[in-house]
Amino acid sequence: MAGVYINCVERRIQICKSVEGKCVREEVELDEVGERLDEEELGEQIMNVSVAGRCDLVKCLGGLNIELTRALGNLRGLFERGGEVGEEAAGVLEEVRVLILFVGWLITDETAGETPIIPEAIVEACASQQAQQIASTITQIVTSLSNLSSYQAMKISTESASPMYSPLIAQQLMWFFDRFCRVYLMPNPRLYDGLEQSILYKDNFGLEANAQALIDVCTKSAVLYITSWPSEVDVVEGAVKMLEGLCGGRIRGGLTRSEGWRNLCNVFWLVGATSIHTNLAFNPQELNAMGLTPAMVEGFKRLNYERRGDVGSVIACGSGGMPDDDSKNIMNKTLMLVEGTLTKLAAFISDPSFPNTNIEAVDLCSLCVSLFSGICRSPFVGIVDSAAEDSAEAYVLTKFITPSLPKLAALMSIYGPVDNSIKTELLTALTSYAELYISFLNPVESMALYNAASEMIKGYSAIGVGSSAKESDEEDQHEDVLQAIKLLTHLGTKDFIDVVDNSPGSTPTVDVTEVLFYGINHLLPLVSGLLEYPKIAHQFFDLVGYIVEAYPEKLNSLPPDFFESLIGSLLWGMSSNDVLVGKSCLRAIEEMTKEHVKNSTLSGILANKPDTLKLCVQRLLTDVVMAPSVVFDRIDVTGGALLVLIAADLNYFTTYVREMISRVGVQEQQQQLMAAFEQLVNLETIQTGIQGKGNVGRTARAAFKKTFGLFVGHVHSFLVVL
Repeated sequence: MAGVYINCVERRIQICKSVEGKCVREEVELDEVGERLDEEELGEQIMNVSVAGRCDLVKCLGGLNIELTRALGNLRGLFERGGEVGEEAAGVLEEVRVLILFVGWLITDETAGETPIIPEAIVEACASQQAQQIASTITQIVTSLSNLSSYQAMKISTESASPMYSPLIAQQLMWFFDRFCRVYLMPNPRLYDGLEQSILYKDNFGLEANAQALIDVCTKSAVLYITSWPSEVDVVEGAVKMLEGLCGGRIRGGLTRSEGWRNLCNVFWLVGATSIHTNLAFNPQELNAMGLTPAMVEGFKRLNYERRGDVGSVIACGSGGMPDDDSKNIMNKTLMLVEGTLTKLAAFISDPSFPNTNIEAVDLCSLCVSLFSGICRSPFVGIVDSAAEDSAEAYVLTKFITPSLPKLAALMSIYGPVDNSIKTELLTALTSYAELYISFLNPVESMALYNAASEMIKGYSAIGVGSSAKESDEEDQHEDVLQAIKLLTHLGTKDFIDVVDNSPGSTPTVDVTEVLFYGINHLLPLVSGLLEYPKIAHQFFDLVGYIVEAYPEKLNSLPPDFFESLIGSLLWGMSSNDVLVGKSCLRAIEEMTKEHVKNSTLSGILANKPDTLKLCVQRLLTDVVMAPSVVFDRIDVTGGALLVLIAADLNYFTTYVREMISRVGVQEQQQQLMAAFEQLVNLETIQTGIQGKGNVGRTARAAFKKTFGLFVGHVHSFLVVL
């Protein structure tokens, strides 16, 4: 297998070098979308072939190490010669980049959404007789790549415009160290069998000194990449993501001991809250004392506000909840900086000489919101650290953010109409905060979030219709709508409801259902024209379906027009070509009708809109049950919805079925269809399915759904078109 793997590596490199050389030779313009698709395909190919490479790690790692050593030697010579990047130079740069990919996929796994761990094949190999050789090769490769990262980062700090230094290689290095450091640096032995005896652990990356050395390299490289190439978005994002990886696990304490981390904090405190348009002058000696240079400060100031928010987020993540004084000081200074921007903005708002359209005020608002958004989305790992779990320090972020929520919500109506990016970032900030911290909030903090969300949705609804009426062909142009939907979704989660104090004597100022239904009411006109976008449709119907399922008893108190629009959206969605959307809507209709059959919860609505359930029967039968292109992928949930609608009004169901059958042109089909419906509608089964308790009710519902499945198959075997 080693021969197959090495051969694949060599051929893949030749292909990439050939393509890159052709692009340079023919001066082909970059196609970012096409490049990303090609990169995803390349990553998938390398991931697949790495499975074969792990079958013989000694030879495969050794072969990669030889190739990488040779390529890095060529690259070092290229750096020393300088000059323009020609076809040969482009080939060398591409070869190194692809080799980094091969190394990364061979010794690490994709662990998004999972606990990062060392691949099983690596752990087993390091417990074998080949352990010394494998550990030594991995160490050599990591050392080579860390040297490359340090060298290029130092060079671009003074020669950032040189074409010899590659943002793509920087991006790939950050990708590699993000994956590597998360799993190899001081790993938790409890996640593995026998890891503590592994040479890779006890003599290499499990040692705190070795881990600290690599953390130092990574943080120094990251801060130099961020400050030297602030306009290279992928590089900056990769550096921030790599730093986030260092904020987790047992290596977290090494950050404050790292010079690069301190430099990042210093430059953030110095100019993180400074406008891009502000001219600054600093004493070089003072900067040198902080580990900075004028170029680093100027570079960070050129960083766009969203990326600055990312840096603030990772600083809060790395220092929050840590017991040492240095971390506490870092956290306090960072939060003071962010709070200062809001205080300054409040002064602008209160000054009548600065209208909300004032360029300086809008710029400050954009900066302020981006910094707060960064803090709100900081994955505060200190909360789940056992050492900080019971400490008041673990909740420092929620205590900081809560008093600022009303001010942030007010910004929606002041600056949201002026700048769409501010509107979107405000919604993103509150959504991230709700998602990450909602289960940690006490009742007072929970109510503050409810109130802020209600106020923000109110301000958004006043401006949202006008902005989304400007049609766009791109789904990502409607990120504000998506964030508003996500915000309501997180507010309605069970974890959040559990922490709200509803005990006697408590007086919550906001009811969760009021916020949710209020938000849905104002989102409906925004979303109605955007449901062709899968992401928006999924999020919206998941939200609507959940709310109707969770709070069917609240529907009766809704304004009739809003209820009609809500039902209209569910009826539209239940026949959607998207199966998940259809099922979500059908379940919502089932729960709503079931609650009404049991407790007459829709009596007030039906007094104003008496045809509501009749319309549900009509649309369910015509758009779903009798539509062969729709019903077969959602039979179970359709059967559940049909059962409760029959129970709600059997007389109308019978009348409409006869009317529908009368439209069938062939008498024989009419007779077959009527017989099929008569066999389907077993009154005893339906009644037991609604009123039966526990297993009795479940058994009856399952029996009806089974009969309905047979009904659908039988009917559509002889019926083509109604």
